[in-house]
Amino acid sequence: MAEKNLIGELDMYREAGIKPNFSDIAKRYGKDRHTVAAYWRAEGGRPRDGRADRAGSFDAHIEEVAAKAQLPGVTKKGIHEWLLHRYPGENLAGYNAFTQFMRKNGIAVGASVGPEPHPRFETPPGLQLQFDWKESVRMANRDGELFEFNVFAATLGHSRRHIFIRSGTRTTDDLVRCMYATIARLGGVPREWVTDNMSALVTVKGGRRLKVQRAYEFAKAAGFELKLCRPRSPQTKGKVESSNRFLSRLAAYQGDFDGWDDIDEIIARIEDASNSEPNETTGLPPSALFMEEKDALLPVGNLRALEEAMGDVVRVARVPATMLVSAHGEPMSVPRRCIGRPARIVCMPGGAMDCYVGGELVATHVAGGPAYDPAHYARGHGREALVRRRRRRHRGGRRRQPRAARLDRGLAVSAAVQASPLNRLAANLEELGLEGMASSVPEYVRLVADGRKSLVDAMLELTDAQIALKRRADDERRTRMANFPYIKTLADFDWGFQPSVPRGLVEQLATLEFVDRGDNVVLVGSPGVGKAHLSIAIGYEAVMARKQVYFADCSRLVEDLKRASAKEALARRMRFYEHCSLLIIDELGYLDIGKEGADLLFQLVNRRYALKRSTIVTTDVPVGRWGDVFGSNVTASAVADRLCHHCAMIKITGRSYRLKDVSIGGEDGKEEGA
Repeated sequence: MAEKNLIGELDMYREAGIKPNFSDIAKRYGKDRHTVAAYWRAEGGRPRDGRADRAGSFDAHIEEVAAKAQLPGVTKKGIHEWLLHRYPGENLAGYNAFTQFMRKNGIAVGASVGPEPHPRFETPPGLQLQFDWKESVRMANRDGELFEFNVFAATLGHSRRHIFIRSGTRTTDDLVRCMYATIARLGGVPREWVTDNMSALVTVKGGRRLKVQRAYEFAKAAGFELKLCRPRSPQTKGKVESSNRFLSRLAAYQGDFDGWDDIDEIIARIEDASNSEPNETTGLPPSALFMEEKDALLPVGNLRALEEAMGDVVRVARVPATMLVSAHGEPMSVPRRCIGRPARIVCMPGGAMDCYVGGELVATHVAGGPAYDPAHYARGHGREALVRRRRRRHRGGRRRQPRAARLDRGLAVSAAVQASPLNRLAANLEELGLEGMASSVPEYVRLVADGRKSLVDAMLELTDAQIALKRRADDERRTRMANFPYIKTLADFDWGFQPSVPRGLVEQLATLEFVDRGDNVVLVGSPGVGKAHLSIAIGYEAVMARKQVYFADCSRLVEDLKRASAKEALARRMRFYEHCSLLIIDELGYLDIGKEGADLLFQLVNRRYALKRSTIVTTDVPVGRWGDVFGSNVTASAVADRLCHHCAMIKITGRSYRLKDVSIGGEDGKEEGA
């Protein structure tokens, strides 16, 4: 009725040839003045819904959408996300327009049962994490091959931050592994972990329910308390139950993936989406609230100590070229990218083995399963590598002898090399990744034989040389990972040419105490005065101190974040930048980064501020003029507030070092024409 009255009043003004006051009419009818203006432009009819036009972008995919809608358990949100991922270059409309398209074309997904009403239980930051399994997910790939798996789902009670981890089974080994991975990804430990009476935690013997002590021992080692509730109880773990609505989006990818890597990528994408979308209760994205909650989590302590709580830890000095590592006589393959890197194998009590390289879980060996994963061997030499490490087996009551032929880094060695103890020792050292010791063994053998050195002194010198070689290689690797455009040190800096630089302050910064405190550094000055030189020199000192450092040009950093956002991988890329001990952002304000870039840069700075991570910024724009750089005084003020809080500000004045040998004036230092 109100709409008819509004249209009628506008028609009266139209017949009289008078343009009405949209604001006054809007107040009387309780509408926005822009809505009234839309009714005026419609000339007596209802305004056109712009969503209908945007929804037309899905018309070319109507058959695919209709087919996806018939899949069991699929949701409209899941189909929409699948379309955006499948056709990234078509600029498809948003979810609201997609629902309009579905409604217009009469496409309906399977009926869903709404959640049962229940009271909400809010928890303070850092207190509670709820977890459960999404069991027996079945998906077929493009070739019709069936993949069956489970998903471990964990949700923080305060921020609603979700973590999803794929698992083959739901044993205690799997549960402990997922707990460990959750702690590593959160960077902290919630005090309470709530779930139902899952079989990995509770067993039934003689009618009695008994706790699985191993899981509780891991919880004790990690510093949290396990609490059990009634199964499927929304009152006590409803927050993790709600994660099923996100995991139901997996159904949209039926028939549109190749293998396990694709499944893991899909799960990671769904996790990022679940943490980026505003929560219905809090109204905020979980990732934003998690920045507040993370500080309230218990400290992790030593992750390697937790590995020992998971199972027996076997350390591998270096992954060989065969990509096969072993623990207690059991071989397992790892990805090719692990070759030459140290690894740790956690042998679970249940028989499974997990291999970690650089803190990342790279491979899992199921008890009784094959020793190698064909996916690890792109060139099909997996069986050849397996033969080299084949263990003794019993057959017909007789023990088979191992193969006499051995492969050294995938190459056959001669019988003469095998027969020589000295060569065998050198080969063993190379297999262990001790090339420096291997090359010096013949010389030290002669020294020991001649009595010029004792065996202990020889071993001490050999190991000292190997440690020095390892440290140099590690320093080179860290330097490459830091992404420096060139290497500069404080010893290279011309202090006499730039007397405005406070040498004492810079040398104090080189001690890296500001990194330990989480303070920042801002270097302001015109081009060529040495800002980048000083930032790289301080960053290089941090690399030598075994800290994680990354150097990034401001415009390239912003473009990288934009690309990640377009690929729906922003959260993952943000984690890369936010967890560096020291991030160097060079040439802030040199190039225009736009509003989107300014917002992304603010998010990064805000996250690093919350995590107490140090940032060095070089800029030729004074802080008071950053509003021109960000296109918004509000954004500039927010960025400056976080960077300059607990900050060392260094203003450098003077000529460009690059022009020190260039004459830019006439005689007696006067500019020509002056």
